[in-house]
Amino acid sequence: MMPSIRSVFLLLLVLSEPSFPQTSSEDQRGREEAFIKTVLADQPEPILEALKQGANVNQITGTGQTILCAASMLGKTKAVKVLIDHGAQLLDSCVVSAVANGHAEIVALFLDRGKSPDILTGESQDTLLHLAVRSGYVDVTELLVARGADSKIKNEDGQTPRDLAQQGIQLLEAISEVLQQAEED
Repeated sequence: MMPSIRSVFLLLLVLSEPSFPQTSSEDQRGREEAFIKTVLADQPEPILEALKQGANVNQITGTGQTILCAASMLGKTKAVKVLIDHGAQLLDSCVVSAVANGHAEIVALFLDRGKSPDILTGESQDTLLHLAVRSGYVDVTELLVARGADSKIKNEDGQTPRDLAQQGIQLLEAISEVLQQAEED
């Protein structure tokens, strides 16, 4: 006699449930979630306290990025500084996140610690400067140029950051014409 699908499902469900409480892993998960919340609150003292109590400065978040990259992306300047000062791994992706989101002060923290202003941002072979220009972040563009970013580097499409800026001007002019036409009608 063949067991019913429901019987097999219930058996699997029972067998897959832990037979003892997993408090240590649940506690660890709770501490990790609390540390993420602490970092995202951008208050140095609680971050320092959590690190003293054993929080992982290179913790991976639920999105698969390090806590430093998450803080960089979200503009949590104080948290980024504390994490960097306490040995967080300085990944290129964290700098890219800061540039892509226009966080000049955070970009400066990475550059101050030796990251190159000419990091490539992905398959397009855009540099950080390409990304800043494409995103329209004047302050980040100024910072990168002041810190030695090479404005002559071409991406895979053969474009320099200035070429991208020129395209942006043309786009804005076209949009302006559309809006002007709409006002006249």
